[in-house]
Amino acid sequence: MWVLGGVDRSTNQCFLIPCPNNQRGADVLLPLIQRWVLPGSIVYTDEWAAYNGLTARGYTHGTVNHSVQFVDPATGVNTNMPGLWHHVKRKTTGCRNLDDVLFDFMFRRMFNATSGVEQIANTFNGYLTVLRAD
Repeated sequence: MWVLGGVDRSTNQCFLIPCPNNQRGADVLLPLIQRWVLPGSIVYTDEWAAYNGLTARGYTHGTVNHSVQFVDPATGVNTNMPGLWHHVKRKTTGCRNLDDVLFDFMFRRMFNATSGVEQIANTFNGYLTVLRAD
């Protein structure tokens, strides 16, 4: 199953979306990117042709040719999301419900939690912080 993922490099928040019908053409990827990535954002990708329309849609698009290198030495562009894909692949191996696994992964990452107890505690503390601010 193909999954589109992205990381906001300033917040480290991520999104992971299964590609509908396991398709990864421009007609699938570009609308997903437009849904999950703010217009005007900088988007780094590999050179998969489906991403070619990003600039025309208002994104600053940098690419790296993975068949040559993983970091473009001239621009510094890279698609390295430190450990993200390694951890996602480990969680999804043999899973029955990809959506649930991806949601759980994103939730744990958002609240910096490794266990259910940590999730609850971090979520509750987040709510308290918001309530105190009001």
